[in-house]
Amino acid sequence: MELTYKLIIEDYVDFNINLMETTAKYKLGRLINRCLALIILVPAGIYFTSTATSGKIITFSMYAGIGLVWFFTFSRFERWNIKKNFIRFTNKDKNYLILGTKHFTLSDTSITLRTGQFTEVNNLCDVSRITSDAHHYFIYIGNAKGMPVPFRYFASVEKRDEFYTILCDKVLKAGGKIQ
Repeated sequence: MELTYKLIIEDYVDFNINLMETTAKYKLGRLINRCLALIILVPAGIYFTSTATSGKIITFSMYAGIGLVWFFTFSRFERWNIKKNFIRFTNKDKNYLILGTKHFTLSDTSITLRTGQFTEVNNLCDVSRITSDAHHYFIYIGNAKGMPVPFRYFASVEKRDEFYTILCDKVLKAGGKIQ
């Protein structure tokens, strides 16, 4: 089975978000980062409120408000930060090959991904999991290496589902995991 598709920055941002949302280690780190502002700012607000001579409610509200804004906007900040870092990463050396047109070939034993003159072959037995979000399939090789396959390049939902079924079948037959 062969596919040709073009990857854009958003595809890799979505891949990184999916990695963080589906890996226990990253989930814990995200939770800690999200709660860090509340953990620091609320006690600081209480301390500064107790030492303030006037405007105690305003002082506490300011610290609690900043903590709540961080808590509820963390996901947007995280997505922006991943995108910024990915753009910086792709501008270095030959990392520009990460984006662009990909030629994906699925055989009985391997996945071949060709970008221009660069060819990467991964054994299906090395697939550790296959996940998805609203716009992609993510094929993980090992812990953090992976391939996003955007849904937008499938002619129909049936073709997309057929691809997933064939992919999972071949991965399981080769000894890989789909989780």
